[in-house]
Amino acid sequence: MINNAVLDSSTFGEGNAGNINIEISNLSITDGGRISVGTFGEGNSGILTVNADRITISGSSESTSFPSGLFANSTPEALGSAGDITVNSSELRIANNATITVDSDGFGDGGNVILNADNLTLDSNATITASTGVESGAGANADIKIAEQIQLRNNSSIVAQSFGSSGGNVSIDAGFIIVFPSQLPGDGSDIIANSGEGSGGNIDVAVDRVFGISERLATPGNRSNDFDASSSLSIEEGIVVNIFDSATLSPPNPIESEQTTVQACEANRESAAKNNFVIEGKGGIVPEPGEPLNSLNVTVNGEVNPTANVPEPIETAQGKIQPARGIKVTESGEVILTAYRTNNQGDRLLEIKPNCS
Repeated sequence: MINNAVLDSSTFGEGNAGNINIEISNLSITDGGRISVGTFGEGNSGILTVNADRITISGSSESTSFPSGLFANSTPEALGSAGDITVNSSELRIANNATITVDSDGFGDGGNVILNADNLTLDSNATITASTGVESGAGANADIKIAEQIQLRNNSSIVAQSFGSSGGNVSIDAGFIIVFPSQLPGDGSDIIANSGEGSGGNIDVAVDRVFGISERLATPGNRSNDFDASSSLSIEEGIVVNIFDSATLSPPNPIESEQTTVQACEANRESAAKNNFVIEGKGGIVPEPGEPLNSLNVTVNGEVNPTANVPEPIETAQGKIQPARGIKVTESGEVILTAYRTNNQGDRLLEIKPNCS
């Protein structure tokens, strides 16, 4: 657990910052705790890699309001590039203003956020951000692969943005994306790729189903859940949303309605006259309303159908066991299963056999 603590690897000179690699079962970062790599000089930021079964990032510092999170950044005076953040986890949850952020404000290229998990949940102003500044080079990117589902709640967001000449991209490959209506005032929960001065980024989404989010501008304060890929210069690179809904796929070799119509019309009156469908007797209905329905035998006109199958005893290590065919209830309320048929009072019913002629 990293509670209001800092684990950092940054460079202030010409050399590159060191990498941080974390291998752990459960990782919890709370109350403004953070793990970060960065550059303040000519060297490049390091790479942050986290492998954990469960990761929870939540809250912010009470004293500074600095969010809990994973960070890779470069400051405005830095010449080096921002580093990458790679997270591999079964369950990844970010909540209560916490974040995973790659932020390049210097002159180098933006870094990347690479997430691989079974499930991803963002709740209550949680963010995943890949951002580059005005003087930065290539835009930052967010590459997110989730095997099962992504959930966004209460003004949470996934954002790749650039304030320079080249926008970042968002790539999402998931089973489901479920975005819930926000219960809090604010912007809603959004997935955004944009650029402030140049061409906008791309949102490329490949999922089985998407719930609760639409393609439109993510206007501040609109409380709607939006896919938004745009630029301040009105140059929209685009949103590519591939939704693979198995419920809408046609079965292989479907029967055409025209074929069934042709087959029906081929039958003439003579052949049709030879066809018949007859129901005699009561079928599976018992002769008397008061008698229990026996699904193992069929009665026709009050007699047991001689062709009906009577269950054979089951061979066990303790001998043969006859499957129950009726029940009786004792005075104490005990229910006893019987090998013979019974009526509602638990009395044995005689087997009715057809007379020989």
